[in-house]
Amino acid sequence: MSDGISQIIGEVREKAISFHERYVAEQSKNERLQVELNASRIELEKQNALIESLNLTVSSLKQELETTKNHNVSASEGKMVSNDEIDELVKEIEYCIGQLKG
Repeated sequence: MSDGISQIIGEVREKAISFHERYVAEQSKNERLQVELNASRIELEKQNALIESLNLTVSSLKQELETTKNHNVSASEGKMVSNDEIDELVKEIEYCIGQLKG
């Protein structure tokens, strides 16, 4: 073989080795990224489950709040005193005061 051909074969061999090393490095990087991607997907699923749970809790609390508001409104409506009842109580108080003075 001539020196020129040997030199070309050597250069091709070096390039092939270089390409193979880059390929192995990229393959390793790809595997690391796949592991990271899978971990991120698992974390995303956990966070989505947490969000769903929190949304259910919020809905439940909103419903409970609405029920409590409705209960308080109906309870306070039941305790309202009419003007006639107030007038009657004022008269009773004035009578009692009059009895105490007299």
